[in-house]
Amino acid sequence: MGRKNTFLALLSRGVSSNLADSLIEDGYSLSSLKALQTHNLVELGLTSDAIEAILKGKRPPIPSATVIRLLHESKRTCCICRDNTLPIVIHHIEEWSNSRSHEENNLVVLCLNHHDEAHTKRGLSLNLTKEQLKSHKGMWLEEVKRQDAKAVLGLMEVSGANWDYINHNRVFQLADRFNIYLKNTPQFIH
Repeated sequence: MGRKNTFLALLSRGVSSNLADSLIEDGYSLSSLKALQTHNLVELGLTSDAIEAILKGKRPPIPSATVIRLLHESKRTCCICRDNTLPIVIHHIEEWSNSRSHEENNLVVLCLNHHDEAHTKRGLSLNLTKEQLKSHKGMWLEEVKRQDAKAVLGLMEVSGANWDYINHNRVFQLADRFNIYLKNTPQFIH
């Protein structure tokens, strides 16, 4: 199993991105972690949920295709603070034990701080609710799409840019979606 596959396998089992990177750097693979005792895994910094997912496999891992899509759509960034320098984890909005769902609409990318916040139960102060997580995820995914559209459209403004292929339909879709009138751009040739 290569580095990328090991990273995805660990992330899909609830291991944070920074711990997954550290374990891989130290030469661990999913197989070698499975061979360790629980106390060794605790010493490595794994949570009880991640240890259970690695050793007992009661909760199947999130499918790799789902993990890849989720990481791509969220730019590997927490949807709450949007700080791309922080380690991330994939969180089940509706707990796995209740939902048994690895569907994308039940998963959200969070930094470790906001992941803790999502698991914190308080009586008097606010914590991250399921509704808030869904709302933040939706707003962040829309922002990522907007940023991607601006990047694509911004490339059209680069003087001397040469495009071997451009998906014209997609450019028109993006322009329409973000109310950009292409005839008013300096690149439009009459």
